[in-house]
Amino acid sequence: MKQKIWTFSFAFEHHGSFSAFHRLADYLPEEIRKVQVTFPWTRFMPKPLRNRMRVFYLVSAEKRLIRQASQAQPRLIHFFYPENCFFTGPFQKNFKGKTLLTLHQPQSVLPSFKTSFQGKSFLETAKNAGLLIALSPHVVRAYRAAFLNPRIQVIPHGVDTNFFRPQKKEKRFPLILTVGNWMRDFNLWAQVAENFLKNERAEKFCLITNPENIRRFQIQKTRNTIFYHGVKDQEIRDLYNQADCIFLPLLDAVANNALLEALAVNRRVLVTDLPATKYYGSNRVWYFDKKAGPDAAASALTDLLNKKINKKKKVSSLEYAKSNFSWVKISNLYLKTYDSLLKK
Repeated sequence: MKQKIWTFSFAFEHHGSFSAFHRLADYLPEEIRKVQVTFPWTRFMPKPLRNRMRVFYLVSAEKRLIRQASQAQPRLIHFFYPENCFFTGPFQKNFKGKTLLTLHQPQSVLPSFKTSFQGKSFLETAKNAGLLIALSPHVVRAYRAAFLNPRIQVIPHGVDTNFFRPQKKEKRFPLILTVGNWMRDFNLWAQVAENFLKNERAEKFCLITNPENIRRFQIQKTRNTIFYHGVKDQEIRDLYNQADCIFLPLLDAVANNALLEALAVNRRVLVTDLPATKYYGSNRVWYFDKKAGPDAAASALTDLLNKKINKKKKVSSLEYAKSNFSWVKISNLYLKTYDSLLKK
């Protein structure tokens, strides 16, 4: 049965080998065919050229997928990042098996898909998919309305708890770490860092993000900020372990890699209070209101840094991540879902 299941995935330039959703493929059985699209050298290209090359590679990969699927006739293809696929049109017009799509975008992004050929192809594919996977319960109703598809199931995002784990690291200075690119509130991040600077606090704010975000949001380098990009997995893990706190100001979310990774390494986390962050963070992290201004956010961050965290809470966040979001658990949920879908 598993030989008739295929997955179609890729990694964005800022994703490492051990982070993001494409890591699921490594935890699925070898009998499942995994089609992995790669984008060589794109990290070193200007953004417009990088985007064109990504589309070129995806279009080429989709054409190969269609051609190979027409010959091998798999019964199910699972698209890991469907919002970024279907440049050649709705997939079902070329495929007679079942499609499963894991959806990553929040409700606020859905209207944007109506304005491009690729977006419309994605919407049509999602409408006729055998099953849609939501990463958080709060988006199910919006997905049903947007895709006109009642076949939706919730399976959470995963984290590699075998790789992201607590390690003792020598701390050079008090560090507040922020990781990510999509749906981050960079303006609030810069204002909170400025607040700490004015109050002569010792912490340094480390931001791991693509350089385009620094330029787009005009984030100024100050003596208490550090910017990284293109960081390797091991370096990110080290920074998580060195950090006194993970600070995640978000505009919106369905799932969040950094939140899961921070849980796995037992860091204290301050994150924007959203339905998705509450679903993943539960009572293992700390929250600040989405409407909070920079002073209120800075105050919440200061309070968290001043807290003494007992070991029971720290251990529970690690065990909580393992029990609920490890890729071992999530991959098993997908295998059960594949079997259930193929029996229908």
